Amino acid sequence: MTGPLVLVVADRTDLGGRAVALDGPAARLAGARPLVVTPLDLARARWVHRVDARGRATTCLGLDGREPLRDGDLAAVWWRALTPLEPAGSAAADPRDHLYAVSELTALVTSWLLSLGPRVVNRPSGADPSGPAWPLHQWAAVARRHGVGRTLPGERRRLVVLGESVIGAVDGEEREAALGVAAEAGCRSLGLTLDGRGRVVGSSTAPRLAGREELRAAARLLAEVAA
Repeated sequence: MTGPLVLVVADRTDLGGRAVALDGPAARLAGARPLVVTPLDLARARWVHRVDARGRATTCLGLDGREPLRDGDLAAVWWRALTPLEPAGSAAADPRDHLYAVSELTALVTSWLLSLGPRVVNRPSGADPSGPAWPLHQWAAVARRHGVGRTLPGERRRLVVLGESVIGAVDGEEREAALGVAAEAGCRSLGLTLDGRGRVVGSSTAPRLAGREELRAAARLLAEVAA
């Protein structure tokens, strides 16, 4: 394998995330190459994951049709998939066995991502590789404490944090507030939906990338992580 990789884990329906990986940052990543995989690809991969006596993890992934993928091959990893991790074929198993298999695979993926440190866009949680699995009321409380939504309430709108860019902020104060929420959550990618009164009514650690501004900001984010 020649040159580092930017790995994006995305659902097949995530057209924005796939477009950023394949078209956006590739030319600006100092030789890094994009690779897009799905959660199913990783569930079917051949994993070698070792943790030494000091707690340091190393991983080698065998993806179908590719050379083994090792930690040192990765310049950046962005887990955008919303599809739950499920070992291939486990859905037909006894429900208790299926739950156990899902939890074991999630723990494996989380350990791998945590071992990569700042090369991962969002810090994973034990329940969600894309970021903290906070309930909505916790996101709302953190956003309120940081001051998100205090100014110019009106129509329903989205705030999208992508690195240092905040799309949808009404002013610099709200931009800084949104960055504060993202920092507390350990996220460089975050979407918040606000209602007409400025209250958080939706959240996503893998926000939809629809407009040109969001795609460009996402490309910059990946380039910064991979630098």
